[in-house]
Amino acid sequence: MRGLQNAEGEEAKAAALEQIMEVIMPLEDAFAKCGKGKDFFGGDTIGYLDIALGSFLGWLRVTEKLTNIKILDESKTPGLFGWAHRFGSNAGKQRSLWNLSRCQLPELKPSNFPIALSNSVVN
Repeated sequence: MRGLQNAEGEEAKAAALEQIMEVIMPLEDAFAKCGKGKDFFGGDTIGYLDIALGSFLGWLRVTEKLTNIKILDESKTPGLFGWAHRFGSNAGKQRSLWNLSRCQLPELKPSNFPIALSNSVVN
């Protein structure tokens, strides 16, 4: 997702989005197979896989807001789109998900954190 956030120009954004969708589409298929028409990956209630994947929703929403590009889209990924909405709406999880209406997103751009994101620090 950082590639999409850092992409400059429409071609670079399209290429970065295509890479993300190569990961998202198998998840869409997995949701259809695992969920079997239910609300969550494991069925009617939130399970381990929902929590594991749900932990990425905050980052996904920030990326969507920073880039103004929808990654989970009702027309392209209807299963994951609905799942994300249900997971985020779950009263037990509401406090753990980021409330983007309170975030000052322009200040969250990766370019504001060059040291933390440099390869020399990671390696």
